[in-house]
Amino acid sequence: MVKFLKIKPGSTRWFGNGLCDRRGTAAIEFALVITPFLLMIFSLIEFGRYMWLQNSLEYGVETASQYVYSNLAAFSGATATSTQQTLVKNSVYGALTGVDTTTVTVTFAVPASGAAITSLVDGTVTNFRTITATYPFSFLGILDLPALTITATSVVPVQ
Repeated sequence: MVKFLKIKPGSTRWFGNGLCDRRGTAAIEFALVITPFLLMIFSLIEFGRYMWLQNSLEYGVETASQYVYSNLAAFSGATATSTQQTLVKNSVYGALTGVDTTTVTVTFAVPASGAAITSLVDGTVTNFRTITATYPFSFLGILDLPALTITATSVVPVQ
């Protein structure tokens, strides 16, 4: 014997516990919306952390540049000595707050484009040094993205 299902007018249930049962739809909608929302939130956090680290490195390099420029007598000469490099590294590390300084690489050297420029006006020679700080930035692990290298550079005139 075959039973036929009677559908009452205005009923939200078809075929017993079938297709029009609305229980659990909020949970399904929440699951569909929360995934891209959390991805967006964590992406914004990572972008903000990247920008903060970039700003911190630039601030550290600028602080070291000001230190070199304010102590020109200690930084004169044709080449950068190890004592000068140590002073610059300590200046950069001192300006970085909240950054793991063990992974920051600081170089203080003669720029690749040339060490000196001669003034056309009075013939004075100005030597330059570059201060470069690099930091390997890795994402927090939510997304499997490759690591990036953050770099900040400043060129300082020394006599």
